[in-house]
Amino acid sequence: MNKDKIQTALKRHYEYLEHCGFKVLGVFLYGSQNYELDSETSDVDTTGIIVPTFDDLYKNTMISASYSFPHSKDKCNYKDIRNFFGLLKKSNPNILEALFTKYSIVNEKYTQLLERVFINRELIARYDKDRYIASAFGMFTSFYKKLIKMSTGDRQKELAEMLRLRELIKTYIVDELPYGEMLVPKKTAQLRAIKFYDVKISSTEIISIAEEAYNEVKEIVDKYSAARNSENQKFIDELLYDVGYRIVSLEAINS
Repeated sequence: MNKDKIQTALKRHYEYLEHCGFKVLGVFLYGSQNYELDSETSDVDTTGIIVPTFDDLYKNTMISASYSFPHSKDKCNYKDIRNFFGLLKKSNPNILEALFTKYSIVNEKYTQLLERVFINRELIARYDKDRYIASAFGMFTSFYKKLIKMSTGDRQKELAEMLRLRELIKTYIVDELPYGEMLVPKKTAQLRAIKFYDVKISSTEIISIAEEAYNEVKEIVDKYSAARNSENQKFIDELLYDVGYRIVSLEAINS
C-alpha cells in the first residue's frame, strides 16, 4: 500500500470536485486498500460528499454522479450529503466504508459536526442488519455468478473478492465484532496469495471453492433473522437528520 499515492489521489479528487463548483464536505477512500488487498498498481476510488446550495434545495436537486480520471483507472463517486445519509440508513457496505477508512480528506468547516457521525459509526453499521446482510449477500452472489460464467479472465481475483465477502458476512452475523475490525480480513495473506497468483488454482478447483463458499454463506443467511434495535434506529435517524440539517443550513445561509 502506497500511502503517499493514496493521499495524492484523495487530494486530486477533492480538488476536482471543488473545480466543478461543488461545496465539498469530504472525500473518502473505498475499495481494496481498505481491506489491505491492493497492489502498487491498484486504482484509487473514492466517495465524495458534497453539500447542496440554497439553489439545489429550492429546486430539489440532489446530485449523484461519478467521474473517471483520465490516464488512470481512478474514480470518484460523489453524492449529495442527503443522498449519502440515506444510503447509510440503507446499510450499503460500500457506503459504510466512508465511516471506517483510514484515508480521507474532510473540509475543516464541517469537521466538528461530522465527528458526531463518526463517534456513532458502529451503531450506524448495524442500523438495519437485515438490509446490510441482503446487500452484502447480493454483492457476494454477483461475484459468484460472474465467476461461474467466466471462461477467461481474472478468475482468482473474483474468487478472492468472493471469499473476502464470505468472511465479512459470517463475521457480521456470527461473531458480531466491531465493524471497524471486520474490514480487513483475518485471512488477508491467503486472499492476497489467491488474488495475486502467489498460488495457482485450477479452473475446476476455483469453481469447487466458489460453490462451497456460496452454499455455506447462503445457509447462514437463510437461517438468520435480525432483531432490530428500534431505539438505536430512532437515535441514528435523529442524529443524521440533525447533523445533515446543520451542515446544509450552514451552507445555505452562506450561499
